[in-house]
Amino acid sequence: MAEELNLTADGEQKAGSRWQKALHFIGTIFYALLLIMLLLLTFATLQSRLSGKPPQLAGYQMYIVLGGSMSPTFEMGSLALLKPVEVTDIQVGDIITYSSPSDAASLTTHRVMEIHEDNGLFHFITRGDANEVNDPSPVAGANVLGKVIFTIPYLGYLLHFGRSKVGLLMLVVLPGLIIMSIELRNLYRYYLEWKRNKESTASGEVTAGKSDSLSQ
Repeated sequence: MAEELNLTADGEQKAGSRWQKALHFIGTIFYALLLIMLLLLTFATLQSRLSGKPPQLAGYQMYIVLGGSMSPTFEMGSLALLKPVEVTDIQVGDIITYSSPSDAASLTTHRVMEIHEDNGLFHFITRGDANEVNDPSPVAGANVLGKVIFTIPYLGYLLHFGRSKVGLLMLVVLPGLIIMSIELRNLYRYYLEWKRNKESTASGEVTAGKSDSLSQ
């Protein structure tokens, strides 16, 4: 009976150890993802604030989707990654972002329905996926900023908030301080463990020395 109890206890300890390792692994992955997202957000936010232009990452421009005309392909608040391309590389079905001829700051992201070329000049007929009719005015090739390659739901809200002073404090400064404090705490724990191991080793050497002297 005692052996059965010992086996049960050992099994429970091993199972608990496995759960602890799994939770530790999940926590490490989550921490790494949080750190990467924080670094990317910090880079994008600072770059945008310093340049006054949309943030860029690895050659891709990042834009915040402010309308719902492309639903359900992507919703308002998504972050769109835009790749600058030549107008000759744009095909029907591509999603492009373009500026208004009258206001360069007014941007629209719609799908290309038709392509027309006249003496080397391209014009695109576009439509939002949520709309039933094409946009009233063709888009000149000169107004096309690029082609949407990828979108991330809701991250645009976070980026927009991060570009404000309060957002910069809450999303960049405070998490950075928290991560630094966690790392400092871990370093302090490693130091205490190293110190205990060193003292234990020194104590063992002293005990061994006394035993040798007594045996002599």
